[in-house]
Amino acid sequence: MLTAFFQRVWTSNFPTQLVYAICTAAVGELLLVLAKWQIRRALQPVLARAAGEDAAGRVRRRRIVLGLPLLLARTVIYTVALLMIARYLGFRPNFELYPVAAVLAVLAAIAFRPVLRDAVRGYYLVYDHLYGVGDEIRVGETTGVVQELGLRSTTLLTRDGKEVVVPNGDIRTVVNFSRGLKAD
Repeated sequence: MLTAFFQRVWTSNFPTQLVYAICTAAVGELLLVLAKWQIRRALQPVLARAAGEDAAGRVRRRRIVLGLPLLLARTVIYTVALLMIARYLGFRPNFELYPVAAVLAVLAAIAFRPVLRDAVRGYYLVYDHLYGVGDEIRVGETTGVVQELGLRSTTLLTRDGKEVVVPNGDIRTVVNFSRGLKAD
């Protein structure tokens, strides 16, 4: 009984399909390694702008600036590879998966619109290196020292000791009082 099952599987197209799937996975991993290398190389000048910061600030900035493009590259490459592997193994993702994925993506974009807006603006704040932790800035009517800079929000400590959290999506104009000053 078991021997007949293995003989039927071995003489079918399954071993060939499995080899194609493994090769696709290997090519996907190779493409991911190349994409990571290219992204790191392309963003090196952006990361060099923070050379004067402390080590913790540079690491935080590096994680944010490199993290998002690497995550997007990994997601796209893995999605394409998984769809190709599914086709090799006999699934028809164009009829079963594409419509569901499209509806889920639209629903997620609508549901998380404010969060995505804050995260995208936060990414560009870090990317452009407008301010960092420890800088005294004015955002709108609020002036304070940056305590924390994240993708979704910036935390300021005002002169009167209040902690103010400003969503990055609300930041339009920034005045940085800490940059451009010469110490004697």
